[in-house]
Parts: sequence; structure tokens; C-alpha cells
Amino acid sequence: MTSYYIDTCIYLNLWQKEVSFSGVKYWEIAKKLFDFIEEKNIITYYSGFILNEL
Repeated sequence: MTSYYIDTCIYLNLWQKEVSFSGVKYWEIAKKLFDFIEEKNIITYYSGFILNEL
């Protein structure tokens, strides 16, 4: 079974609509990841400190 660890950076990419200098839309990649996880009902893990970090 596949599972994912979601770091604070992934949430920030999505919420801040981050784009790299070369034009890569990190927020779109993060959204696709969250949509995929939700669609497939995949187990995800995150740090207990995530709320403090955000």
C-alpha cells in the first residue's frame, strides 16, 4: 500500500500559489497531489508541528 508524508512546503505551495523562477507552478502540482490522494483514499502522514509551522 502506498502512503505519503505531506510536509509544510506542500501546503504552502498550494495556499500561496507558488511559481518557480522558471515558471513551474508548484501550486498546481500540489493540488494534483491532494486531488489524487483524496480520489484514491490514500493514507497520508504529517508532522504534529505542521500547525505551528503554518
